[in-house]
Amino acid sequence: MLFTYNEDAMVVTGPVIESPSGLRIGQLAERVGTTVKAIRYYEALGLLDPPRRAPNGYRVYSPIAIGQLQFIRRAKVLGLSLAEIKRLFDTAKAGESISLRAQVADLLDEKLDECERQIAELVALRDSLQKRRRLTVIAQGAPPCACHGFDVSCACLPVSADEVSATSPAASPKTRA
Repeated sequence: MLFTYNEDAMVVTGPVIESPSGLRIGQLAERVGTTVKAIRYYEALGLLDPPRRAPNGYRVYSPIAIGQLQFIRRAKVLGLSLAEIKRLFDTAKAGESISLRAQVADLLDEKLDECERQIAELVALRDSLQKRRRLTVIAQGAPPCACHGFDVSCACLPVSADEVSATSPAASPKTRA
């Protein structure tokens, strides 16, 4: 094993480079558990220090690239966007750990608020679906309707025409066709 990962402390320790020349992009990708394409993308976004180039033109990464990629991957586990990660990366790179921790706390507060909003929306959707399923079960005993003609009064779908009209506030952009 070339390095160890302490999950509790979330740090990497130990030797990380096999040779003094550094790591080529494929070696780096394998070492960190990502793809060459992702590394190039992160580099283009400024999330990774530009590597030096070997005489043959290959990218050669320093040991810091392993830490930078792990920083990105750990931030992604928190659900952060690449733009958010970039802001944190720049703060971390400047060595401003107190500011970094405050920024992380603020971003996590935003993520928690978003989770709560999404949970509320999902609970409302679940409640609506349960109500509509009950209506569908009740409608099973009703006489046949004009569903073959796709009449708006068809009771087979427990959604009124008003709920999907373009002027109805209940119609969301996601459900309009």
